[in-house]
Amino acid sequence: MEIIKNGLFRITGYVADAAGCGTIRVVIPFMLLNQLQVKNFKFQAYYNDLFTKDVAYYKHSTIIQFQRSATQKHLEYFELVRKKIKVLTRSALVYEIDDDLINIPKWNFANDYYCQYRTFVIEMMSKADGLAVSTHPLKDLYSKLNNNIHVIPNHLPKFIWGNPEFNSNDTKRPRVLYPGSSNHFSCKSGIKGGDMGPVLIDYIRKTTNDYDWHFAGGMPRELDDMVKSGKIVRHPWYNVYEYPRVLQSLKADIGIAPLEINEFNKSKSYLKALEYTALGVPAVYTKIKPYENLSLQAETEEEFISHLESLKDIDNRHKVWLDDYRTLADDMFWEDNDYKNLKKYVKAYINLIKKDVEFI
Repeated sequence: MEIIKNGLFRITGYVADAAGCGTIRVVIPFMLLNQLQVKNFKFQAYYNDLFTKDVAYYKHSTIIQFQRSATQKHLEYFELVRKKIKVLTRSALVYEIDDDLINIPKWNFANDYYCQYRTFVIEMMSKADGLAVSTHPLKDLYSKLNNNIHVIPNHLPKFIWGNPEFNSNDTKRPRVLYPGSSNHFSCKSGIKGGDMGPVLIDYIRKTTNDYDWHFAGGMPRELDDMVKSGKIVRHPWYNVYEYPRVLQSLKADIGIAPLEINEFNKSKSYLKALEYTALGVPAVYTKIKPYENLSLQAETEEEFISHLESLKDIDNRHKVWLDDYRTLADDMFWEDNDYKNLKKYVKAYINLIKKDVEFI
């Protein structure tokens, strides 16, 4: 592999999902990349959520990136880049993805969308020069389509989240937080399922005097009546830049991260764990691949509830949070340790074009 010791690295991205993973994995690291200072290297990163056919826009691009593209129109743009633009610019064409788009559960509202466009997704993944994914299970899954895949884990922007500090609220009625999008719960009539099972839902209904339950974004439809009665608080969904501030303002004591055991969830990242830990909140997690190294993991809903009850004790909350923080600290932020994780981001993209760099 050729070692690059100096030069310009320019990545040009086309973001299909600017509301979520596109911002987390493209927009924010691109913002930071433009200010990264490394001797003998210069970095430029551009993104757009509207495709441009102007070849000059891609001039000198090392990488042209398509993030989570899926539709027939996306494929047409992709083919224009593959057959014409990248030939003129000598750029590499990379597909960036943060989810399993093949095994989406039927109860998930995204299932219909990606089933409709799956052939286009597979064609783009297969024809790309390489893939950037967030987890090793995703790499294993998509290796059937492309043999040039690099894992780029998710991280948080410290300039938005700030320094993690344990939330030392000492209250008899701990505030429990669940922030998540609506695709964690069934939105389809007649189709049961979701990341929160019936035992946990029933427990929430029965313990509103013991816990102050807060949901941000999505929540099970089975609890709608509890929101209407004021026994559970539901906060609206906020954009990715407001999201940390809103969660911090809620001053939660405990977080929960239940996931249904399925192939789709096994490929997820530990982003929710990073968020809870950055908030200073200990959390209970389903025992599944994304959360395999964290303190409180549960194989059953009954065990999940038992872990949750153990966090009524503030000393235990502090211990659990501190243990998880020590586990996740090196992977939490893009900027820590002289931008170590951002440099790994660059290195992974350069590795996708069969080259390496000396600065890491």
